[in-house]
Amino acid sequence: MKDKIMEYVLSKRNNHSDWKPNIGHSYDDNNTEKKLCSKCGRLMIRRPDKFREGKFWWGCKGYPNCNYTEKE
Repeated sequence: MKDKIMEYVLSKRNNHSDWKPNIGHSYDDNNTEKKLCSKCGRLMIRRPDKFREGKFWWGCKGYPNCNYTEKE
């Protein structure tokens, strides 16, 4: 089963250069602002807040190794 999933993911990635796997988080692709994590120095990703409509929060791209977040 794991091989079939991996085969599917690779086929999608190879056929669509802009394809991103859905890992349960949405990203704000329109955002051009760049932020660095205060904890580890990696880039942070701007994500929509599930609980505050129209608001966003920043999460470290190093998650799960780094779980630093910031509210906007």
